[in-house]
Amino acid sequence: MNRFSILYLFKGSFYHLTYSTRPEAEDAIKNFPQISKGLPLGIYDAKTELFIWEAAREKEYNQLAIEEQGRRGNEIISIIEKLRASGLEIAPVEEEPERPLTLPEDESKEIPSKGRRLAKAVTEK
Repeated sequence: MNRFSILYLFKGSFYHLTYSTRPEAEDAIKNFPQISKGLPLGIYDAKTELFIWEAAREKEYNQLAIEEQGRRGNEIISIIEKLRASGLEIAPVEEEPERPLTLPEDESKEIPSKGRRLAKAVTEK
């Protein structure tokens, strides 16, 4: 299993790409628009269980209160660990219809996967 993962958001769902080495992952996140669609959030190191935020998101993260940094850090690590545990690493399909970020109660329980989704849609608070 590859040690490093890039976590990214695409059309309201989380995805990840894995790499063997940190330099490979760092190079990939710098050239992310050429590799995949979506918004890169950062790099996860499975050995140390640490998440390194992408530069623009790191600036935002550092401006949060300590309690909020802890909450967000734990949340992001939980998401990436679930994605890695699933064993799936599928790039999103461009033709997939846009999904709203907030779903009605009855739709939020499960989103049909069709083998392409790695996570449920994210709901904005």
